[in-house]
Amino acid sequence: MPSAVVPVDVSTVQVTIEVRPVTATRYFEVGLRVINATPDAVYTPSADQILITVGGSTAELDRLSGASLVADLDVANLTASASEVPVTAEVPVTADLPAGVTLVSASPARVLVTVAARVTAPPVASPSSGPPSSSPAG
Repeated sequence: MPSAVVPVDVSTVQVTIEVRPVTATRYFEVGLRVINATPDAVYTPSADQILITVGGSTAELDRLSGASLVADLDVANLTASASEVPVTAEVPVTADLPAGVTLVSASPARVLVTVAARVTAPPVASPSSGPPSSSPAG
């Protein structure tokens, strides 16, 4: 026993140790996914990819792959105007992450989305078949 330590008349000692998981952050460049789109509109985000920072336990973060992550652009409240002029709005970025992993930040945090009415081509008329041609009998 060290010289500065004196034993006491206690046979049991209770020690409490708080264990916390080792946490960290990781950066991923991820693609964007438009969600809650309506079929009568075309949505064009101003970016194809963004940089996200995610946090969590190192064990959870080590299991992540940037290829499996996407950022969502919720366009539920965006509509093209009746005059068919494109509407532009900034949409906040969210991400669907596994349990234990949180979105710390996204850069950019908002993405500009242009909404235009979907133009459908009119149906193509099939060529009309004229009167049957007659061939001289021979």
